[in-house]
Amino acid sequence: MAAVREYLIYGVDDEHKHMWPIHYHLLKNDFLAAIDSIRKGANPMVKDCNGVSAIELCYRMFFKVVNKCVNSTLPLSSKAEKKDATPVVGAGAKKKQESNAVPELHGMADYNMDSNNKDDDDRMTNAQSFTTYVEYLIANHKLVTSSTLQNSLLRRGKGLLAVISAMAERPESLTACKELLLKHIQTLEYPALYASLMEFLFLNSKVYLKKSVPSDDVYAARALWSRAATSDANIKAITEFMSHVAKILEDFCGIFHVDIYSQSLGGCNKVYPGHDRQLQLRGMDVRTIEMLAHMAYVTDKPLLFDVMVLQDYFLQHDGVFRWNDLLSHLVGASSSLKAFRDPLMRRSLRENVGKRMGVPETMPEASVFY
Repeated sequence: MAAVREYLIYGVDDEHKHMWPIHYHLLKNDFLAAIDSIRKGANPMVKDCNGVSAIELCYRMFFKVVNKCVNSTLPLSSKAEKKDATPVVGAGAKKKQESNAVPELHGMADYNMDSNNKDDDDRMTNAQSFTTYVEYLIANHKLVTSSTLQNSLLRRGKGLLAVISAMAERPESLTACKELLLKHIQTLEYPALYASLMEFLFLNSKVYLKKSVPSDDVYAARALWSRAATSDANIKAITEFMSHVAKILEDFCGIFHVDIYSQSLGGCNKVYPGHDRQLQLRGMDVRTIEMLAHMAYVTDKPLLFDVMVLQDYFLQHDGVFRWNDLLSHLVGASSSLKAFRDPLMRRSLRENVGKRMGVPETMPEASVFY
């Protein structure tokens, strides 16, 4: 009966356990056992009966969790809130309804990545609707009750990240890990939840900073984020969650990326086998790159900031935010912000050299954020 129950819940049985042990443990959310199987010699490149390797399954599961964290209202929700929460209208209504369901965080559902197959326009139009939801929850003091679901998402994300790291430690699977990273990074969705929270904070900047600041001011955004978190327990609950999500993304990038030119990243810039001097994630949307760079600066994640700013499609001069103004502030700032100044300075230098040499710009067109 135990085997039948296991199959009904997780979609795996003894055949999975013996033939595809990594798949088996991943689908059961037993990430320590999956890592143990890898270190005992199980090959993460072997495909199961569905034609999916353990590496690819792990990436699918990882980005599925990350997308729930950055582009849904799920982290703001709890069972107690769902009866009372006001409906969200507009483009975010469908996503709000999805968040009301009990999330599937394990089992054969992880083979299904249809939730990520959305066109860019649909993914990029949720910030305004999320802002309405954020405003409602903060006003009604409901964010502090959602920590259980947030912790569940974070534990799962960190566990899957540890499995990916263990796979990348094997020289024979490192190339496959990089190739699948470039494939699955395209499924990373725009961080609309973070964007909506920032929009709410800027709309209420007079409350927290005693003055109104423009939403494209990245330097002020960091101060606004910090001040709001110390002033309101509800805001602190979601800012801490988003900081943890940014840390997961930073550690994920750190598996493959190292900036050998930076002397300000501390232990983050140690060179390990398989690291790229400059990790290029060419499948990412330009707007997602810029918003993640904003998120990295505000939440103090220098390696993630370094990765995003050094992407070819990062729009330092023509983007939504005033990155050159941020650089001007950072030039005279304290040494603690040097890790954010250096990538912007090198980015400016690279673009200036490219213009003098007549290198054509191939940047995609930027879009309006707020």
